Amino acid sequence: MSAGDGTLDVEAEVSIPVRSLASGKKVMDKKMFEALKASKNDLITFHLTSIDSVSERADSIFARASGDLTVAGTSLPVSFPVTVAVTQRGLGAGGSLTVRMSSFGSTPPRAMLGMLRTGDEVTVSFVWALSLIAPRS
Repeated sequence: MSAGDGTLDVEAEVSIPVRSLASGKKVMDKKMFEALKASKNDLITFHLTSIDSVSERADSIFARASGDLTVAGTSLPVSFPVTVAVTQRGLGAGGSLTVRMSSFGSTPPRAMLGMLRTGDEVTVSFVWALSLIAPRS
């Protein structure tokens, strides 16, 4: 469905359990779960509302996805580039978005009296693959 201005009105939602995130360091993971308020808000959610700036090159489609990202119980509008590639095996989509934890009311985690800490900026990346399966005879 098109809004008539090169924007596709779409709707989709993706949720990721906060406790599925892992740094490989138990102490920092615990601090991260606290910073993301996992006990009250156990999901990070992206609600896609539109896709625009669609362009094609060779076997790829480039676009801008917009929607609402909810982290630690706070929702903010976001927009980021996505790429969809068409291959012989199916479709692949990917993108990334850099956000500030403080924008969502979270304080970046610290441990060992502040000697071990994370920055305020976090980059969220995703890769999604859809494989085409030949019909069974």
